[in-house]
Amino acid sequence: GAKLLAELLRGNKTLEEVHLSHNQFTAVGAEALIEAADEGREGQRAPLWMRLENNQVESAGDLFTALSSRLSICMREDERRCNSRFCCHKKQVHLPHFSILRTS
Repeated sequence: GAKLLAELLRGNKTLEEVHLSHNQFTAVGAEALIEAADEGREGQRAPLWMRLENNQVESAGDLFTALSSRLSICMREDERRCNSRFCCHKKQVHLPHFSILRTS
């Protein structure tokens, strides 16, 4: 599932928001989706608002840290300056609430 969605994200420059929380994506699937979203946003003015919380990503914070060294992603920690249309860090993909894990 994640690989097919990743292809959609990679090839679509017009998406503004994608809500994929509360699914069964693992860290491998989340990484594929985030990489594709970053690639698909290249050259866009507004970041992609991508909800991926409450999936099966055990160490979301660690995954974010690893990916942020090579991708243009933001956890949106500054809720006043980062929003669905603007990133104060000039990143291409917002991942609000990404570190929230599914509990059941």
